[in-house]
Amino acid sequence: MRCRNGFTLIEILVALIVGGIVIVGAHDILDALTRSANAAQLGAVSADRSANGDELLRSLTGRMDLATPGAKPFFGSERITAFSSWCEVPRGWLESCSVVLAFDTSFGKAALIARVNDSTRVVLLRGFTSGSFRYLESAANGGVWQRLWGRGVSAPSAIGVLIDRDTLIIAVGERG
Repeated sequence: MRCRNGFTLIEILVALIVGGIVIVGAHDILDALTRSANAAQLGAVSADRSANGDELLRSLTGRMDLATPGAKPFFGSERITAFSSWCEVPRGWLESCSVVLAFDTSFGKAALIARVNDSTRVVLLRGFTSGSFRYLESAANGGVWQRLWGRGVSAPSAIGVLIDRDTLIIAVGERG
């Protein structure tokens, strides 16, 4: 009888093939996990961006300024709304600012844009095909909505942001 001190070439090849299969399988699993994590992260970033845009929109309209000397009168059409508001500044307080909300494009797609003091441009909402504004004149009897709001001393009770088949209703200023 002969004594064997090593592996045969066949045993080594079988071990290498099995090891290769295990490595390829592990790579596929890790690749799928990475794609899943990236998709979850993109979803979270999109949700955060949307929530931040909604919060800024509500903040700007909620602090609308109609009474301070020098405040711009409220104006609104189906594509653009302009008014004065109180904006937070990095120093930690509120300062009077000019706000224009408009439906425009961002990276070739429809977006709701806020321009503050004619310089800062912020994308509030995106990812829709069409949008327009409506203005609540009276909440009586189910509400009377207007497509145009002229420059006057008053502002509507709320702004309706119509995006595709959805409507976001934003209260204007502090009410009762």
